[in-house]
Amino acid sequence: MNTLQKKDDNTKLWRCIICGEIFEGTEPPEICPTCGVGREEFELYEEEKVEYTSGTRESIVIIGNNAAGISAAESIRKRNENVNIVIVDKDPNYAYYRPSLSDYISNSHDEDYFYLHNGKWYDENNITLKLGIAVTKIDKINKKIVLEKGEKISYDKLILATGSHNFIPPIEGISKKGVFTIKTLADADNVKEYASKCKKVIIIGAGLLGLEAGWELKKLGLDVSIIEMAPRILPKQLDQEGAKVFEKGIDKTGISIYKGVTAESILGSDAVTGVKLDNETMIEAEMVIVSSGVRPNIQLAKDIDIDIDKGILVNENMETSEKNIYACGDVAEFHGINYLIWAQAVKQGEVAGANAVGDIMVYKNIVPSNIFNGMDMTVFSIGNLGVDEQLSYKSVMYQDIDKCIYRKLYFVNDKFVGGILIGDISKTSHLINGYNQGYNYRSMVEKVIL
Repeated sequence: MNTLQKKDDNTKLWRCIICGEIFEGTEPPEICPTCGVGREEFELYEEEKVEYTSGTRESIVIIGNNAAGISAAESIRKRNENVNIVIVDKDPNYAYYRPSLSDYISNSHDEDYFYLHNGKWYDENNITLKLGIAVTKIDKINKKIVLEKGEKISYDKLILATGSHNFIPPIEGISKKGVFTIKTLADADNVKEYASKCKKVIIIGAGLLGLEAGWELKKLGLDVSIIEMAPRILPKQLDQEGAKVFEKGIDKTGISIYKGVTAESILGSDAVTGVKLDNETMIEAEMVIVSSGVRPNIQLAKDIDIDIDKGILVNENMETSEKNIYACGDVAEFHGINYLIWAQAVKQGEVAGANAVGDIMVYKNIVPSNIFNGMDMTVFSIGNLGVDEQLSYKSVMYQDIDKCIYRKLYFVNDKFVGGILIGDISKTSHLINGYNQGYNYRSMVEKVIL
């Protein structure tokens, strides 16, 4: 996350070349708290100069103390030292790296890089912070937000960075003691405490978050089973061949995976004793983690008739259909797309903040990439993985199943459009550059496959 100013001459800015996150320090982090890669994937970064400045004394309210909200606040303050910034969030904690919550469960996170900023940063940048308080209503006529205890805060510009919530599927017994989701620091604390009393856990959902949670609980000594309704794991990040290689690696960890099935019911009287699948299989466990995707928090916008679809609809300036109200991050939908990833939230927050304070900044969809570190493997994927039936793809692959190494490149009209790396991700920068520059087949094969 970009900082507003460096503290001393020895402090540098470091950029993760995988996810783009920026950190301040004399050395880069040992592990990127956003995507999990090591310090060898960082490069020195020179912060871009902001040409636009404004001296207006407006009041800008940001709902959401998260990646998008913090990025918006930074973007505003870089351009205007006088504007009044208020951030409101129902989470009582300072903003933290949510991708690190799984590591937090197993105490393998880096405490120095867990929080985006400490309390001193908010004070130094004259940001009023109201934590542990929910916003219940937006009064767009009088340009005020209403908090749960009745307090009203006026705004000239409003930025909705309300994030998302975990989807809870309608499974019988889902409310039993021992069933959890992981979205907040409080959730992670609850999981950590309960897991200390358990021997077996079931993860419902084999997406990135579900696999991360399963791996961290495995490291704590629990017997882990993962249920996935799709015919393969990581269905959005891997193709069929890649999933087979990855699953072979997971098998070596002792984690059990059930594919092509759904959880029919949570077993137990008051507390969890297991899960019954739709094929009648019974799996024993004292704990269940539900990781079935997320949904944008659109209710505040919906209540005041802002245009929404799956998320709040925004234009290239992050403006909603309501004048002086912007949206960014997990809650925003741009050109029908919301990747629900950290880098998108940061960039959209930057654009929303810049435009809210009077600058002109345009958002363009980021490179859709994902990375997973766990199961003693690393997985990276980017772009289009051959899923569009309207396109004609050419692909090239290298694999070593025994070593769980897999490389796959996809091309359309001799242009690189997507790829997968499993096991050895040392070629990641070539995939990122190839995607951004539209490298041809020969160039990418020489760089990645040979």
